Amino acid sequence: MITLLLTFAAIVVTDAFGYWVHRALHQSWTGRLHRAHMTHHQDLYPSTDFASDEYRNAGNDDTTWTFLAVGLPLLCSPLLLAAFTGLIGWVAAAWLVLVIGGVGLLHSFVHDWLHLKAHWFHWMPGAKKLIELHKIHHVDMSKNFGIFSFWWDKLGDTYEETK
Repeated sequence: MITLLLTFAAIVVTDAFGYWVHRALHQSWTGRLHRAHMTHHQDLYPSTDFASDEYRNAGNDDTTWTFLAVGLPLLCSPLLLAAFTGLIGWVAAAWLVLVIGGVGLLHSFVHDWLHLKAHWFHWMPGAKKLIELHKIHHVDMSKNFGIFSFWWDKLGDTYEETK
């Protein structure tokens, strides 16, 4: 039961992390990361050219690698500390690292799929709404920072519903 609760908490924390990092990427104080993210919004996928046949990758500024290099260690450090001190077992810690990594990578993959004109993901229930919510974000970059969950947008007053 505790592993189930920790799994749920890991999903919620990782989703919150994704929301707040994405929101921060829209702030100039994040420097190079902000500029790279604005390349995604203004050059690769402006609101007038939201989708393509193949994903237009930002190259070295790909957020997947940033998450793996910075986000994953940051989110997993407390788990490793908990395992070292005996608060949770090593198997549970390893499982939670996989959950956090999986959710983080899923954020990245789903985001990329939203920008493709034809992808198997588009046939999934709810995908059309996710695409529309993300299009709103590309029109108004102060709205809809979520990728597949918009709870944090609702809490952070950045949510805008589709028309």
